[in-house]
Amino acid sequence: MEHVARIRRFNRYYTGKLGLLNEHYQRASISLTEARVLYELAQHTGTRKQDRRVEGETRAEAEDRRRIQRRAGAEVQGLTSKELAEQLQLDPGYLSRILKRFEERSLIVRAPSDRDKRQAKLHLSMYGREVFRSLDKAASDEVAEQLELLFPEQQDELVAAMATVERLLESAPRGPIVLRPHTSGDLGWMVESQARMYSAAYKWGRGLEAVAARIVADFLDNFKAGREACWIAERDGQRLGAVMVVERTEQVAQLRLLAVLPAARGAGVGSLLVKQCERFARQSGYEKVYLWTQTELTSARKIYQAAGYRLAEEGSHTAFGMEVAGESWVLDL
Repeated sequence: MEHVARIRRFNRYYTGKLGLLNEHYQRASISLTEARVLYELAQHTGTRKQDRRVEGETRAEAEDRRRIQRRAGAEVQGLTSKELAEQLQLDPGYLSRILKRFEERSLIVRAPSDRDKRQAKLHLSMYGREVFRSLDKAASDEVAEQLELLFPEQQDELVAAMATVERLLESAPRGPIVLRPHTSGDLGWMVESQARMYSAAYKWGRGLEAVAARIVADFLDNFKAGREACWIAERDGQRLGAVMVVERTEQVAQLRLLAVLPAARGAGVGSLLVKQCERFARQSGYEKVYLWTQTELTSARKIYQAAGYRLAEEGSHTAFGMEVAGESWVLDL
C-alpha cells in the first residue's frame, strides 16, 4: 500500500505541475481529452489517395504530406470514430460529442473509407491543423520552461527516470499464468527470492536463507522421481512464484517453500501452486499433505484454509535465528 500511495502522490504532483487538471488545456478553449483527440487525429490525418488533397489543404501542404508519406513508405489514412475510440479507450458516445463539437468549429473533415464506404475517415482540416500546431507548440514551450529550471545533468536524470517508468509499465506481464517443472537455476532463484522477500518484510534475514538453502540442497541430493516435484509459476517468461512437494513419509507428502513475488500477489498464483501440489500428491498415492508455515504469513494461511487444510499444531521456533510463531497444517486426501 505504501507504493500505491507514493504513486498516487506523484500523479497528483505531476498533473498539478503541468496544469493538466485545468478546465482549458494550455489556456485554450479545449479540454485535455479534446487535445488528446486532436493529437491522435494529427498523427493520422491524410487523404484517401496521394493525389487528392484534404479539404482546405494548400498545394504546398499537400506536397509536404506526400513527401512525408513516401519517406515513411506508407500512406496515412485517417481514423474512423470507432478506431479512434479504441485507440484512446474512450466511450464512443463521449467521443461522438467531442467530434460533433470539432465539426461545429470546423476542426475536422470526413472522407469516405477506401475499405468500407459506410465508414468515414476523420482528418484535421487546415484550420484544425493550425489549432493543433498552436497547442503542440504551447505544450512544448511549457515543458521547456520546466527543464530550464534544471541543470543539464538533472535534465538527463529526469528523462532517464521517465524512460524507466515507461519501460517498467510496458513490460508488466499480461499473458496467462502457467505452471512448469523446475529447470536449472530455478531452485537458486527460489532461495534468493525467499531471502529477499522475507528479509525485507519480517527481518528474518540469513536464518531463513540458510533454512531455504538446506531444503533445496536436500531436494536435489535426495530427489525421488514420481514422489517429489517442484513447479515454477510464470507469465510471459517471468517467474512469479514457486513451490515444491517432498516425501515426508510413505503416506504423507510435505509442501515446501511456497512463495509468490509481491508484484504477482492477488492474481491467484498461490492458489494455483497449492492446488497443483494437491493433485500431484493424490496421483502419487499419498494420504495427506503436511506443511509448516509462519503465523505472520496471513495471506498464505488464507490460501491453505481455502484449499481445505486444517490447523494441526501451533508453537514457536528459532529456526531463523530469532523466535518466530510457527504452525503445522494438514490436508486429508
